[in-house]
Amino acid sequence: MKNYNDLNQSDQESFLMLPIIDELKKIGGQSSTKELKRSVVANNDEIPDNMLTDFRTSKTTGAKYLPFDYDFNFSVKHLILAGMLERPHIGLVRLTEKARNFKGTGSELSRAVYKVSIPIFKANAKQKKKHKTTKEKVEVDDTEDIDNSSEEVGWRSELLNA
Repeated sequence: MKNYNDLNQSDQESFLMLPIIDELKKIGGQSSTKELKRSVVANNDEIPDNMLTDFRTSKTTGAKYLPFDYDFNFSVKHLILAGMLERPHIGLVRLTEKARNFKGTGSELSRAVYKVSIPIFKANAKQKKKHKTTKEKVEVDDTEDIDNSSEEVGWRSELLNA
């Protein structure tokens, strides 16, 4: 396998899926995402130890961020959509029966997960796009109401002043 840092973002997400499942199995099946992230990095020799401290600066906003957080969070999201993890509370993840019974390689896991999660991601993206278009139409309608209401105020004040 290539060095973790040499993988593209999609491959990093795929790689992280099995260590996430394995770590949750080791620690009892449930963990905070923060503790799970630390545990995955600490107990996997292929992930550099500095992944939780290697901040980058955004070229567009200048904000600092951890690239590993994106990879980890997308891996968790894919695993949730595929029914391997569930999120009983914000910041907490739990193995499902499906994940507890999984015995296979990382590539087998990522293939099975993506087979389920990618269509859901695409459907959600279409839904968001549709919602955004509808929201823009509503905003246009709202501005028309604002204009009409200011006209109403004008004729009302004229009537009151008469």
